[in-house]
Amino acid sequence: MNQVNGLKIEINQHRYMDNKLYVSIGLHAGFAYKEYVSLTDPTRRIKVNQASANVFMEYMRLAAMKQLGKTLRVNTTTNASVLTFLTTASAFDRDIHQVMELVYGHEMDEEVFAEAKINCEMNFKQNYKDIAFRAYTKMIEFSDKRKDFHFHHLTRDIQAIELADIKHFMELFVNFPNTVLLINGNTDKITEADFFHQLKETQKPGEVIVPSPHVAGMQPMEDQHLIAVDKELYSVGAMHFDFDPQVVPVHDQFALLQLIGHCLFKRDFAVSIDNFDASIQYQEHPLLEYKNQLSLSLTQGTVKEACLSIQEEVEYLLVEKPYQFNQLFLSLYVNGIDLIKYYVTIKTYQPEFIKKIMKQHYKAISECHMVLEQGAKVNYV
Repeated sequence: MNQVNGLKIEINQHRYMDNKLYVSIGLHAGFAYKEYVSLTDPTRRIKVNQASANVFMEYMRLAAMKQLGKTLRVNTTTNASVLTFLTTASAFDRDIHQVMELVYGHEMDEEVFAEAKINCEMNFKQNYKDIAFRAYTKMIEFSDKRKDFHFHHLTRDIQAIELADIKHFMELFVNFPNTVLLINGNTDKITEADFFHQLKETQKPGEVIVPSPHVAGMQPMEDQHLIAVDKELYSVGAMHFDFDPQVVPVHDQFALLQLIGHCLFKRDFAVSIDNFDASIQYQEHPLLEYKNQLSLSLTQGTVKEACLSIQEEVEYLLVEKPYQFNQLFLSLYVNGIDLIKYYVTIKTYQPEFIKKIMKQHYKAISECHMVLEQGAKVNYV
């Protein structure tokens, strides 16, 4: 990955029809983080409104449509935020200049902010009507425990966020050192684009901001078996892996958990990894103690099948779902995981190697089972 004036740039060559290019900007900021520190001064703790990333991304989407007539696709997860737009080789210089100016040089508009806040509140309420979403938001209190995530804190901050909170968020994150640019597509057509020459003369300085380690709880994670009352019957489970990133780097954690997830749950699971939490969340499967089934599930055949399935998934996203490919690529990259390297090296993992690591870290694995029992109306906050 190249750097120009602190901006990290990844260029991925893939031939799409009509010389299409999918361009994304990623930030290491998500809705599970409420405090950050400066990399140069880790003692300086910086608090943010927990909904800042969500509202900022929605603001950018609205501003691009209103001011540029452009469609941005935006996505915010627990630990990353990504915006993506479609362009072509012939329109690349114009489009990327406009979007970069909007993102990095924009003066906040109070009316657009108010609309973005309302949209986030309405989207949240609409999503909360889905029982799978309700179960997910409850479960991440377990899977993102080291980030001290509490669902009611997020709902409170969505309602309380003000324009000053977004300005504060932008001052911290919307600069070259804290963002990553991905250009995916027919990049051989833009090697001499003016953008790359102009970028060398562009300065958007800032100090590197990272999630705060001060909020991370250090107490041992314990198994949890939870029952809640809902208007529908539903169940969901999760496995939390309390790895030390200094011992098992996040890149290896992601590969390990993807292989374990495929071997245990086929495709009905989701992996989330950062320097605080590593987890597998699953649905549509019995609520069992899966950490006791790891040794039996990790065979030469299942691991080989998992590797092939993973490679097929990445290739499918790249070819058929480029917006999702870009979103996945940058969400992983800002958390220390290189998707291309992962794609290449995943097939080198052998069952005995995985079993050895899991055996060494058996006490670091905790599980949560959650059952939502039918019997109550849901308050759609």
